[in-house]
Amino acid sequence: MNQKFGIGCVTENESRFFVEVGKHNLQSVVDLVLQKPPTSINKLVKFNQDDTIDEICLIILDLCKWFNVKNNISEEQIYGIAEMVISEYKFLTLLDLGLCFKFAKLGKYGKVYDRIDGGLVLYWLKMYEEERTETIVNKRLRQNDAHKGDNSTRSSETTLKKALKKWDN
Repeated sequence: MNQKFGIGCVTENESRFFVEVGKHNLQSVVDLVLQKPPTSINKLVKFNQDDTIDEICLIILDLCKWFNVKNNISEEQIYGIAEMVISEYKFLTLLDLGLCFKFAKLGKYGKVYDRIDGGLVLYWLKMYEEERTETIVNKRLRQNDAHKGDNSTRSSETTLKKALKKWDN
């Protein structure tokens, strides 16, 4: 599974992964997901669960290193969070995780007050997932509206008109 955001994208070159994440915003990720989606966590797990857990753990570890807090996450908690991500957010991608945690680092989901724990990380993922879903739905609605605007007549009406013209001739 040699894909840009597949297994190995973090472990093989962690800094490159985070540079790639830094190039994206929510809209660019949604565009990517709707056009040619990166492999979901669910598919990565089916391919190789241990490697997927390692990838997720490295992304979480990078997040923890970013914040200078007294009460940081233990290694055991990191694995626990990775397992919960796999069970609750398996439709997301590693790029989604990186972008979510980029937003957390930027303070988009609020300030971090002297602690990072599983509940906080999962809250950030919930906030990201809700925003991502809303962005996807809005984009699909705009696409649908644009499609309706381009086709003022229904295809069945057009087909019927063509058939009647042929019959009249």
